[in-house]
Amino acid sequence: MTITAQHYSDEQLLELPPDHEHLASCAACTAALTHIQQLAATLVDEIVWDDGPLPDTPRVSTVATLRSIATQMDAEDADAERYVAELLAAPREEWLVLLAARPHYRTPGLVRRLIVETDRLIDSKPADVVEITAIAVDVADGLDTASWYGDTVPRLRGAAWRERAYALYYVGRHVEALAAADRAAGHLAQVAVAEFDSARLMLVRALVLRALERYDEALATASATVRTFAASNDERRWHYVRLVEAMVAYAARNYRHAAALFEDLAAQPKFGGELPSKAIMLQNLASCYREVGDYERALLRFGEAVRLFEQLGMDAELTRARWHIGRVLLQEAKFADAVGVLRSVKDTYERLQIHDKAAIAAVDLAEASLMLGRPAEVLQLCQTAIQFYRKSGLAYTENALTALSLVQEAARSGALQPDTVGRVRLYLERLPSQPHLLFAHVAE
Repeated sequence: MTITAQHYSDEQLLELPPDHEHLASCAACTAALTHIQQLAATLVDEIVWDDGPLPDTPRVSTVATLRSIATQMDAEDADAERYVAELLAAPREEWLVLLAARPHYRTPGLVRRLIVETDRLIDSKPADVVEITAIAVDVADGLDTASWYGDTVPRLRGAAWRERAYALYYVGRHVEALAAADRAAGHLAQVAVAEFDSARLMLVRALVLRALERYDEALATASATVRTFAASNDERRWHYVRLVEAMVAYAARNYRHAAALFEDLAAQPKFGGELPSKAIMLQNLASCYREVGDYERALLRFGEAVRLFEQLGMDAELTRARWHIGRVLLQEAKFADAVGVLRSVKDTYERLQIHDKAAIAAVDLAEASLMLGRPAEVLQLCQTAIQFYRKSGLAYTENALTALSLVQEAARSGALQPDTVGRVRLYLERLPSQPHLLFAHVAE
């Protein structure tokens, strides 16, 4: 895949004016320039060039300071574990009210603990995680920088906004996710040493850019993190970068190249031995097989992914894998088999409160029902999809409702054709990345 996005060398970055348009749009180059400037500022300090022997014993004052910081953090984290448990025990609708009534909750420890919870819940309760990250950024942004040591607060704000970006990406709110990633980058730019944190953020940004169909930028952003993860011996994230590169190739419809990348990852024992990564890799590999028409191998790999997701309790990914199986059955014209699978997918997404995906699954189910000659079910499913979008409150809801209403009217008049359902499904898939796209602009 050819990379057309322009990136600059360190020497070129130093020659760019501060208001250069590329710096405003490229997180990778902005982060690189910030690191160079921070290094330059450090080199001005005479102590850096002091070649005198280092003392054999540490300074008492330094040890005391570090112990004080560690004690404070331990106390915050212990309190935060209790606060978060109390907070999340209440209904989600009451979390912000509870937080407002208990201002002593607002500590760096609470933000750190909430981030831990996002990692634990993202696969089983993604809607909850969206709200948890909203609380985390609210608390982090409200902290007084001067009240905590060093760059604790800006680093924490960067981490909270990074988790917010990933949560929004996970539930399909891609434009908001990119804005959250930009906020995270702004905070991390204030941290003296943030190369690893910035690399983690850029990896999330690459996923969002891929979802927004900005493939060259996604690939360049993911590739820019390779050196950082390799230098820190973080093999898991280094391999994840390669996984993102394969996912970008898939999104760009270069399916055979993507399949080769996924196969290469599967052949690496360390990466293949991590069950969550292996399951996601199998699912993506199966998608490549589906797109090139190799349905037998696709169903085999999807089945393997389903078993791993079940074993790991990764509900959201399990549902996605089952959805893929339902789509393969549709493509194989096994409509009766597809109905059972797709109905389960729709119901699960509804339970997880991922309403836009529940709506698209309902459209898939409507297609299967249409092919089985069940017009009443088609009408009911169109109405169900409309209700899901109304619940979602997404920026593109009105456009989605317009397209679904056209399907509903065609079904009511007996004029609905499978290719119309296919066009609507394609349109609904594209809306998260192009929220202002009109249905009339989707090619026949």
